[in-house]
Amino acid sequence: MNPEYDSSKPCILQTGQGLSVLYKGRYLYSRYNPAATAEKTVAATVLRPDSLILCNSPVLGYGLESLAERMPSGCFVLVVETDPELYALYNSQTIPHGFGLLSPEDTGSLARLLNTPGATASNGVPVPPPGTFRRCIRLDLSGAVQLDADRYQQIQQIADNSIAVFWKNRITLVQMGRLYHRNIFRNLALLPWAKPIQPASVAKPIVVIGAGPSAEKTVAEAARLPESVRNRLFILAVDAAAGMLILHKIVPDAVVALEPQIAIQQAYSDCINAGFQIYADVCSRPGVLRNNRSLPAQPAQGTIQNIAGGPVSFFSSRFAATQFFRRMEQAGILPAELPPLGSVGITATELALMLRQTSTVPVLVTGLDFSFPPGKTHAAGTMQQKQMLLQANRLCPPGNPKAAFQERTELVPGKDKPVYANRILMQYRDIFETRYAQVQNLFDGGSSGMRLGIPSRTGLFELAALATDTTLNQKKNGTDDTRQPYNPELAERVLEFYNAEEAALLELRNSLMYGGSWNGELEHILSGREYLYLHFPDGYRVSTEIPFLKRVRAEIDFFLKDIRNGRAELIYNRTRK
Repeated sequence: MNPEYDSSKPCILQTGQGLSVLYKGRYLYSRYNPAATAEKTVAATVLRPDSLILCNSPVLGYGLESLAERMPSGCFVLVVETDPELYALYNSQTIPHGFGLLSPEDTGSLARLLNTPGATASNGVPVPPPGTFRRCIRLDLSGAVQLDADRYQQIQQIADNSIAVFWKNRITLVQMGRLYHRNIFRNLALLPWAKPIQPASVAKPIVVIGAGPSAEKTVAEAARLPESVRNRLFILAVDAAAGMLILHKIVPDAVVALEPQIAIQQAYSDCINAGFQIYADVCSRPGVLRNNRSLPAQPAQGTIQNIAGGPVSFFSSRFAATQFFRRMEQAGILPAELPPLGSVGITATELALMLRQTSTVPVLVTGLDFSFPPGKTHAAGTMQQKQMLLQANRLCPPGNPKAAFQERTELVPGKDKPVYANRILMQYRDIFETRYAQVQNLFDGGSSGMRLGIPSRTGLFELAALATDTTLNQKKNGTDDTRQPYNPELAERVLEFYNAEEAALLELRNSLMYGGSWNGELEHILSGREYLYLHFPDGYRVSTEIPFLKRVRAEIDFFLKDIRNGRAELIYNRTRK
């Protein structure tokens, strides 16, 4: 070896059968036949249609041309390089036409590239939209992969997870997509009377209460506190835990509503006239956001009360990256955004961090167990626990032991003893730890369940002593301010959106029934109205094929009804005195 050789720089060497690379004291290819190993790797790999193929560090491009010749339909090749020094050796001749290239600076953006329609790789090649790939295939085409093995393994995991999450979300959208959009059209009618979310507005310590069994101790402790002390805390509960708090004579400051189905209304059966505020996703259950027992006297000048008699504040967690959401945003009617986290407990935590005045305000979470002991999936006093007791008899005693023996449920380590969890719960726990492990002044107040990866803390009295709010003994938020100014400009924008949607759907219906629109025009109308087909099994992309359009035609009347009902409610509330 040349004594002047700099091992920190790659050196291209001529061998008997081609070029090789010497880098960091090792040859990245064979010194005798550099291309042989890469060619054998490509030839031995089983390539299946609709695959994302990660070609890791093919520095000199060996094997890429053979791959291009063998590649099945629906596949896309993404060449990945994590080393800036090796990346400098790549050129337009190295990468075949149509192959994407991911530079060292862009490897952290892989999840975004795979989940964002219209994204491009580092070399400008368009990346196929989400839903194109069914699997990920990895090809290591040089010895450079071993120099950064952990990073390449992480990149593969990101690709695998992105593809898996897309198809898991597709299952959810097939089951729930129509209901999500139906609720949106119903809830848009309430936006002009909703109380806007005010970030950084809470100076009190915040207690987030989930519905897991560990919430029982925290709620019992809160019930023992004098009211003057309890008012030093801002209590934010998930929807399933609202009734449990009321049974303990605790009125939460606010409740987070995420569930779109009618069953969740049972969770509010003990909350009539409690007066707490509800922070609701725009696609959550409309019946929770309306109080038909106690309508305000002058709705055009105040808020429309929720099921508990308090105000409503909307947020939006985009459950899909669609043109429909972008059009709502452009129309100025999309509420404040929170990330789509799936779990109402995680969403409540995200909201608490948004609401706290500064990072010095402590946030304590409890009842976010993401697991359960044998026979008990929810805290006492929750809707689920009460239903279990009501259904008990001599032959079916109280308890829910079968939950621990369902498919893919396993025993996992807990804080105090092993608990049961399924893959979804474990995934939520991982999301929580990944997102909040480094957040300042976020504490876990639960005594059971899985570890959340954040510091533990107990004692609500000590937590309340940290409050710096000077209005500690005021009424709970939501019980003293239920009549906010009506927003006529927002009402007009929502009305225009309703009218535009109705006109577009009528035009689309006429075109499908009587003809007159070319495929390009149909595709343009459909591309911004994914609610018509997002819940189809193949609805992740628009199609102008006849069977697809027949199914779309069947959905138009369904959504026209919801649009007209929402518009009628908006007009009625705007004119009622």
